Formats: sequence, C-alpha cells, structure tokens
Amino acid sequence: MVPTGTHGKVHQITPESAGWRYVGFFLYRLRPGETAAEMTGNREVILPKPPP
Repeated sequence: MVPTGTHGKVHQITPESAGWRYVGFFLYRLRPGETAAEMTGNREVILPKPPP
C-alpha cells in the first residue's frame, strides 16, 4: 500500500480495507505549524514526536 498524496492525510488504512480484525492507521504529512484532527472514539492513538 502506497501513500496517496504528499500533503495532508496521505494514507488511510482501516481494519476493513486491509482485511484485518483490529488495527488501522492514518498517515498525515504536515507542514510546520499545521495540525490534523480525527475523532478517535475508544481507539488507541500514537502521535510520534517530529524530528528535531
């Protein structure tokens, strides 16, 4: 699976689209100062620290 763009939400994998039972993820490519928001409900979320 290859990201679909170069800016904003570039990847969205759901358990259903991947044929998995539980795990899914969204990938955002943001410019400095930009933000992203998603409704997470009862799902766990990982927010990696940006590089220095």
